Amino acid sequence: MRAVLALALPALIQHLLNTAVFIADRAMLGDYATESLAAMQIAGPLRWASYSIFTAFSAGTVAVVARHIGAGDQVRARAAAAASLVFSLVMGALLSAVILILPQIVSLYRPEPAVASEAHAYLLTVLAIAPATSFTLIAVFVLQAAGDTRTPMLITMLANLINIAGNWLLIGGNLGLPALGALGAGLASAAAILCELILLVYVLARGRSRIRVGLGDLLASSRRHLRPILAISIPSAIEQVIFHSGFFLFTVIVGRLGLLAMAANQAAVSVESVCFLTADAFGIAAATLVGQRLGANRPDAADEAARAAARLGAGLLLFASITILFGRELLLSMFTTDTVAVAIGALAIEVGILELPFLGLAGVLGRALRGAGETRTPLLVTAIGVWGLRVPLSWWLGIEMEMGLPGIWAATLVDWVVRALILWWAWRRGAWRRIEIQSA
Repeated sequence: MRAVLALALPALIQHLLNTAVFIADRAMLGDYATESLAAMQIAGPLRWASYSIFTAFSAGTVAVVARHIGAGDQVRARAAAAASLVFSLVMGALLSAVILILPQIVSLYRPEPAVASEAHAYLLTVLAIAPATSFTLIAVFVLQAAGDTRTPMLITMLANLINIAGNWLLIGGNLGLPALGALGAGLASAAAILCELILLVYVLARGRSRIRVGLGDLLASSRRHLRPILAISIPSAIEQVIFHSGFFLFTVIVGRLGLLAMAANQAAVSVESVCFLTADAFGIAAATLVGQRLGANRPDAADEAARAAARLGAGLLLFASITILFGRELLLSMFTTDTVAVAIGALAIEVGILELPFLGLAGVLGRALRGAGETRTPLLVTAIGVWGLRVPLSWWLGIEMEMGLPGIWAATLVDWVVRALILWWAWRRGAWRRIEIQSA
């Protein structure tokens, strides 16, 4: 329990800081214009999808680096980390090419012209720096796999201050600067990411954590060091494609309900956002400890760490769900001043908020399995939850049965309950104990 908290709390603080910026973005955009907030219903999931594709390849990074750290093999840990970082730059460059078809992607949502313009401006800025984004994300996971969650937290703190200051200056226009709306939010995010990039490169090169990766390591990286990482990461990447293609259709379904439903859903998701990242923080702790303890040939200790992280994550999110339920209207009003949007969002939260403890359980156990190198089971579970349950139920309840946004949130509740139960069964079954990771 103590080891879980030592890793999870800095990661949680880091995620809370990220959420603070997420909340600041939405609050400032909502105060600027309803169209700007609605634009994030398009831009937000697309940016989240790009982040998730990058983090999908972190599954192999964490599993391999953590195993080598646990076994005391610094040479292989450095080689694996360097190969993953170089690959992240390639992935980021490929994502930047999406700029070429960005107008067509935005038009799939059938947004109003003002909403489309805001979403396009934001995404154009964010995609332009995708290589820097992918490198910073993988660098953070390298440090976390080595057991250092404190340094990424401190770097995120500084970057988020830059982001919030940039939002204040550029979204609504302050100190004589022009009011840029969603474009201003994108420029502020870009400045923060570039700051993170510089600091993470410095930290890795100095080797103040349990791992050191310098320019020489990056230049010496080869495909043989990447192979064991990709062997674990590819199923995780497919999982993210499945999830986000389904989530894309999910947001399109929300878009069919109109501008107010889009704004209401974005505000409600903003309220829940801290909970998503709480589950992720305890998942990071579980993945790191499972990987390191399997590397040290201590599977029972790995099991103990994962179960403790799952209990803590699910328990905290149960408390959060009750808190959000009773304060839903006040919390929603932080993100939109439109009373109709607040009413729609409040009803959706009332229907679906009990998904949170199940989301916490599924999030932690999914990460724990990936930390052990087991990525096929989470892939299968995601396919069942998203395409077997969430997408068809969202259409049926939200559109066919005319339940609107509350019906769509009911579908997400079913999705997370089923996923949590299957992953709990998979973890207790214990096949992850017998997985061996190939060394480069």
